[in-house]
Amino acid sequence: MHLTSLKLKNFRNYKEAFFSFGKGFNFIIGPNTKGKTNLLEAIYFFVTFRSFRTKNIQSLLKKGQRELSLSLNFSSQASKEPRKLEFFLSLVAKELKRNFKINGVVKKQPQRS
Repeated sequence: MHLTSLKLKNFRNYKEAFFSFGKGFNFIIGPNTKGKTNLLEAIYFFVTFRSFRTKNIQSLLKKGQRELSLSLNFSSQASKEPRKLEFFLSLVAKELKRNFKINGVVKKQPQRS
């Protein structure tokens, strides 16, 4: 599997960000407190559907925001077609609403084991 891009909106300290990844090694370089760990957390989230930092999923929302979206594009050797995973989280009247899509089709969020 090859991660090709990641788009974040209102995730942790990111208002909006887009990252492209090449094949092979990719280095994440930047000053302290600028979001390197948050970027890794977003990738990890798509693999496990949980954070490695907290059990409170609401804390993934950028402070002062009520919704976030994550979009991850990847390719694999098994299928030449690009794949897209999307996750949406919104806070509506103190209730968290989650949506998950694979290639634009709404799916149930996989259960954590």
